[in-house]
Amino acid sequence: MKKITVVAIETNVSSSVTVPLDVFYLSSWFWERTGTGDQRPFFEVELVSVDRKPIQGHRHVTLMPDRSIDEASETDVIMIPVIGDRIRDVLDSNRPLMEWLKRHHRRGVEITAVGTGVFLLAEAGLLEDRIATTHWLYVEPFRQMYPQIQLMPERLITEDGNIICSGGNSSYDLPLYMIEKYCGHELAVLASKFLILDLPRTLQTPYTIFDFQLDHNDEEILAAQKWIQAHFKEDFTIDRVAEAINMSPRTFQRRFKQATGESPLVYLQRFRVEMAKRMLEKGNLSVEQIAVQIGYENSSSFRKVFKKCSGLSPTEYRRRF
Repeated sequence: MKKITVVAIETNVSSSVTVPLDVFYLSSWFWERTGTGDQRPFFEVELVSVDRKPIQGHRHVTLMPDRSIDEASETDVIMIPVIGDRIRDVLDSNRPLMEWLKRHHRRGVEITAVGTGVFLLAEAGLLEDRIATTHWLYVEPFRQMYPQIQLMPERLITEDGNIICSGGNSSYDLPLYMIEKYCGHELAVLASKFLILDLPRTLQTPYTIFDFQLDHNDEEILAAQKWIQAHFKEDFTIDRVAEAINMSPRTFQRRFKQATGESPLVYLQRFRVEMAKRMLEKGNLSVEQIAVQIGYENSSSFRKVFKKCSGLSPTEYRRRF
């Protein structure tokens, strides 16, 4: 039997706590009734908070912990939920929780985190020399705060040693991943069928929305980004964009990379793919027609760029979205 300790935090997304509780309960129900294992629950799950006081979640959802973190001295797995978007405030107010996590980490307890909960593991120093992932919307803030950590944002789930990170805010992927890990593929399939869910996905790239990376203070590069967005269907050269903003090509490329984190060509490709996604979601144009409309003469080249940026082919993307 595995004992799982789910941590409730004041600013969490309530479903990132309640869904794992339900999934592990249902998997134990399956474990008992399908002959997959012996006739006892495979998971024992407890809900804890820093001080055992009730946690007020979103929209008046109240979570009632079983005990405080100090009372939860023995466990096999700790799960950290989404901590919301007031990340710095949550980190500053949860130093005792980080010390508790570090003690259990030294004992070899497996520690998991979902979405922005990964920031808490990073702040506690548990991701040093490890790979990790987080929700795609928070990739750049994470990299700015923890540049030494090897972030793999295209991955939905990463596992390195006794640390598991989940990128998406979907509360089902990580529990299903853990069921498959601890109980085997057969029980994971049964649980996914009962819950009418796919087995754990591996990539969050198809769900990423390009945010155009405008949150910097370089006015000339902002002008270059706007120029690229206005002329994205046309033939692209570095010299042409640099000339449009009255800057040398070498300086333009250096400052563009510094401001956006991308080369101008990669930025153009990602912008084109985002436009193609919208066409695939809303219209009936063929892939070949979309390729032409966003600036590709060769649909084969478009398909390769689209798959690289989104993790899916254009046809697969249209089916899903």
